[in-house]
Amino acid sequence: MRDERKRELFDLPGAPRPDADAPAPVRFLPEYDNVLLGHKDRSRIIDDAHRAIVSTANLQIRATFLIDGRVAGTWRVEKARKSATLVLEPFGKTTKKTRATLEEEGEELLRFIEPGAASLQVRQVD
Repeated sequence: MRDERKRELFDLPGAPRPDADAPAPVRFLPEYDNVLLGHKDRSRIIDDAHRAIVSTANLQIRATFLIDGRVAGTWRVEKARKSATLVLEPFGKTTKKTRATLEEEGEELLRFIEPGAASLQVRQVD
């Protein structure tokens, strides 16, 4: 298999491929995720304009979320006593449907990260 630059890519021979128009689900990536660190060409997943936001001056790689397979913002957890808030900072506007999906997936993420929290909230910063 070759990509748009005619480079040879290795994958499972004969593996099923989704249609090119098939949307990718919303996903949350942790800090220092390999998908942002382990590729020579990251343009397939993140815009150059957003790389400076994700990779900080002190060499930290922020936690990010993907919308349709591309990095679309960052996230962090704020804790206060028995509550936990997932704060989403998108790089641009999101649709109502996407916001709902981010909230749904975000609540699942919070349940996993903060199992002892009595109160869980997902908040998007505009």
